Amino acid sequence: MLFFTQAIYGVMYAVTRSTSFSWLSFFGNLSQVGSVIFRQPLKYDTPWPVSLLVILALIAISGLILERRVRGVEVVA
Repeated sequence: MLFFTQAIYGVMYAVTRSTSFSWLSFFGNLSQVGSVIFRQPLKYDTPWPVSLLVILALIAISGLILERRVRGVEVVA
């Protein structure tokens, strides 16, 4: 998933020559939010709240998948 999202962003960048689609890339989102946290210049044209929202959405979706797929098993000693 990580490399796939980076590839999609790479294709969009090649077509548009704009970094405004960096929210499609997981690495791009982490880089954008990391730049804000450490007060560095932003690398992409995407607003940092959008990148933060995408990261939070991915965390929420992952939590829902884990809750549905992982079941507790009683250990009998």
